Amino acid sequence: MKRRTNSRRDNLGSVMTVVITAVLFVTLVTTASYGEDRLLVKNASDETTFVVTDGGTLGLGTSTPVRQLHLVGNNAAFRMDRDVDGASFFMVRTTSTGDVMKTFQVGTTASAVGTGEFIINDLGTEVSGYGVNRMKIANNGSVIFTGNVYANSFTPSSVTYKNNVRTYENALETVNKLRGVRFDWKDSGKPAVGLIAEEVEKVVPEVVAHNDGKVTGVNYASLVGVLVEAFKEQEAKQQRIYEEQQKTISALSEKVAKLESLLSSK
Repeated sequence: MKRRTNSRRDNLGSVMTVVITAVLFVTLVTTASYGEDRLLVKNASDETTFVVTDGGTLGLGTSTPVRQLHLVGNNAAFRMDRDVDGASFFMVRTTSTGDVMKTFQVGTTASAVGTGEFIINDLGTEVSGYGVNRMKIANNGSVIFTGNVYANSFTPSSVTYKNNVRTYENALETVNKLRGVRFDWKDSGKPAVGLIAEEVEKVVPEVVAHNDGKVTGVNYASLVGVLVEAFKEQEAKQQRIYEEQQKTISALSEKVAKLESLLSSK
């Protein structure tokens, strides 16, 4: 009799657990139903908080998602936390049969609190791993690209943004100290031409970029001002040489004319 009584108590406890769970679910979620939508959840204010449609779209905060994942609300944001490697997601372009055509990894890495980088890596046709870094935003705000950068806009250069404006002096001397080089990029092996940032820093430090105290690149656009003044100085130098030559030629012409006059008088 005791065993049967204990068994009945156990069954009663299980039933009560199910009932309490159901009550809590109904209390927390006012409406959870199946129907035209596969799953629909509303809050106490009859607002849709979660919906999965027959079309395979998932809506959070909306009853009419227009994408496979659609978030609506004052706090609508996608958040990803990860305590190893980098928190990132993969953007994969495939064919109609699912074959991978191109993969990019977009995410963030960090080695310590308050540090980190935003990255875009090119994985080619792979869907895992690290790939080749194409863009990086460093912790200090510097943006690093591994390829060419094109922009259909103008660099701010109005005098309204500048103070202490003066003409760059000894520009020709500055240019003569720079060394143009040919080289191959380490990551791609592609040949290129340009300058060495560490060498430029010794001559025109204003155009050299740094990241965490290390020299990283050259603002080639800013060198235009130096080149313009160097060209003008070269032109002025050539003009002075030309004028001196003309004076010399004129003086020689006068001497020749005098000699001819003397010879003809005899």
